[in-house]
Amino acid sequence: MSGSERPAKSRSVAQVAEKARADRVRRLQEALDQRLETAFAAIDTLMSELGDGDPRTELWERLHVAAVRDRKEAEVGDAYVKCANGLRMKRLLPEAQADLLMHAADFFQGVVGDQASAETFLRRVLTIVPDHAEAYRRLEPQLEKLLDPRPILELYASVAAAPPKAATVLANQALSRVLQLTAVNALSDTACKQLIALVPTLPRLLEALEAHCRATKRHALACALFEQALLDETTPAAVTVQRRQRVVELYMSEATSRALAIVHVEELLNANPNDAIAFKAAERLLSVTEVTSRAAAALLAARRARG
Repeated sequence: MSGSERPAKSRSVAQVAEKARADRVRRLQEALDQRLETAFAAIDTLMSELGDGDPRTELWERLHVAAVRDRKEAEVGDAYVKCANGLRMKRLLPEAQADLLMHAADFFQGVVGDQASAETFLRRVLTIVPDHAEAYRRLEPQLEKLLDPRPILELYASVAAAPPKAATVLANQALSRVLQLTAVNALSDTACKQLIALVPTLPRLLEALEAHCRATKRHALACALFEQALLDETTPAAVTVQRRQRVVELYMSEATSRALAIVHVEELLNANPNDAIAFKAAERLLSVTEVTSRAAAALLAARRARG
């Protein structure tokens, strides 16, 4: 086949596909004008349009009107759930997935009056597009009303890496809520780790999270939070030393975790052979079999550096 024939064939295929797409949209418009027969097919068509980069906002709104008109609220609700978890959803770009989920939230909140389901969809939006301002704006007021600080903290944590508002504002809000936590109501490990993204903005947040971890008897998590914060290379050197000293103290306070302190002891003594906290920890680590040799080497190097 010649080169001139190939482009002609490609144009023909594209024209057929475009006609099929136009026919699907036309059938959907007729159903929305007359009677909605299959909710799943309607949403699937609109998802296909999202995949092609056309939001079709008006048609989504008309779908919700048709659901009420034809008493298809339950069917449309089921179709939203199935489509949101279907194969086509996985093929959409993140922004398009977020659009579908936002329409689902609109439907469940505005048409069905199911606030819990609407919140579930809004939360999914933020897992896909963390800085989605509209999803965050709609979730925050609902969770702020609750006496339990954990739901709003889970929300703050989910967007901490890409805040939809000023990081200083979000960090201070998070700190205020962390201080409201009790030993009985433990914030999830995942949320605690996600909130570390706000520590460069508000260092006191790390101390508050550590206190909460200790109150809820999660010693290992407290250590993990400090080690996560130590990965931030923009932290002032003096603060890094203080945090490393604190994680050494935390590890040394539990017999089962003492060996894990050795890497931080080595770092501290290498930077400052007169570090009293690290030197004392190294001496205690001589009795921990798995790190005895490393502790001895660190002590020897520190003594030599002292002259």
